[in-house]
Amino acid sequence: MSERYRKTWYEINLDDLASNTHRLRLVHEARALIAVVKADAYGHGALKVVERLRQEGLTFFAVSLLEEALELRAKFKDITVLVMGVINPEDLPLLEQHDIVFTISDHAIFEAVKAYPGALRFHIKFDSGMNRLGFKHATDVKKVMDAFATLPHKQVEGLYSHLATSDGDDAFVAWQFERFKAVLDVLPHPPPVVHLSNTSAWLKHEATFNSFTHARIGIGLYGYTLEPVDYGLVPIGTLKTVVSQIKKLNTGEYLGYGITYQASEPTRIAVLPIGYADGWIRQHKGHDVLIKGRRYPIIGNICMDQLFVKIDDSIKLGEAVVLMGPGGLDANAIASHLHTINYEVLCSISSRVPRIYIEEAKP
Repeated sequence: MSERYRKTWYEINLDDLASNTHRLRLVHEARALIAVVKADAYGHGALKVVERLRQEGLTFFAVSLLEEALELRAKFKDITVLVMGVINPEDLPLLEQHDIVFTISDHAIFEAVKAYPGALRFHIKFDSGMNRLGFKHATDVKKVMDAFATLPHKQVEGLYSHLATSDGDDAFVAWQFERFKAVLDVLPHPPPVVHLSNTSAWLKHEATFNSFTHARIGIGLYGYTLEPVDYGLVPIGTLKTVVSQIKKLNTGEYLGYGITYQASEPTRIAVLPIGYADGWIRQHKGHDVLIKGRRYPIIGNICMDQLFVKIDDSIKLGEAVVLMGPGGLDANAIASHLHTINYEVLCSISSRVPRIYIEEAKP
C-alpha cells in the first residue's frame, strides 16, 4: 500500500540493521557474507534492506524466487543475486537477460542448462542430508562440474548445501559438514564460492568450516537467532498501532465473534486496528501487548481487521501500542506463545501493514 491512513505500521530501524551486519562480520572477518533477503527480507522490505546493506559494503544477496531476484535487479544493477529455489527451464532466457545467478539442484535443470545456447551463471546445490533440494551424491556434483569445465559461457560460480539442525543437533551438523567436505575433496578445482553456514552455524561452527569462502546470513541481520545465547544482535522491527476505540463492558456482556469472552465484572476494552489479515492471527489471543510500558492481554477472538485488549483506567484513546518489539515482546517471545519459530512470526506480517523506515540522516 502506497498511502497510510490506518495507524498501524511496522517500524524498521535500518541503523540497527547496519549494526547487526557489523557484529556478524566481526565473527569471522576472513569470510564474506551472502545476505539472505528472501520473503521480502523476512518481512522487513527487501528493497530498503538491500539499499542499506549495499551502503555497508555487501554486494552478494540470496533469494528464493526468480520474482524476488527480478525485483532486486530492477533497482540494483551492481549486485550479485542468487536464486536458491527451483528454476523452470523456460526461465533460462530471463536469467541470462538480467544476469541473475541461479541454482542447479537436479538433473532436469542440469540438462536444460546444457542444452541452452546462451551464457549463464549458476551454483550447484548438494543435498548433504536435509533431503529437500540438491544432488545426493558427490559423483553427480562432479559430473555437473565436468560438463561445464570447458564452456566459458556456462559459469559454475558456486557450490553449497543447507544445514538441517545448525541450531540444535551438533552431531548432525558435523555429519553434514563431512558429507559436504567430501564433495570438495573429489573436485580438482572447487568453484570460487563455497557456502554452507546459516546464521546459527556462522555463530557456532564456522571457525571449523575453514574450507568455505562465504556464509549465508539471514535472520541474524534482522536481529534474531535460534540460539539461547545473546550475541548482541538487535531486532530491527517494531510492530505498532494505537488504541482506536475504548468500550466499556457491563458484567455479563459478551465480546467479539463467537462471544468467547464474557465480562465477569465491569471491564474496559481497547479496540486496536490490526487483525489476522495483517498477520496477527487468532492464535495471538491470550498474549500481551505493550501500552505505556505495561503489558495488557489480548482477549476475545481476533477479527480480520481489529482485536481487543483488556485495559485499565490509565489508558486513553489514541495511546501508542507495541505488538512486537522491546520489552519482552520480541519475535522470540511471540514464537514461544504460538509454538513456532521466530522466522514464521517475522514472515507472517502481511503486506498491507506499511513498513516505515527510520535511520540517521547521512552527511
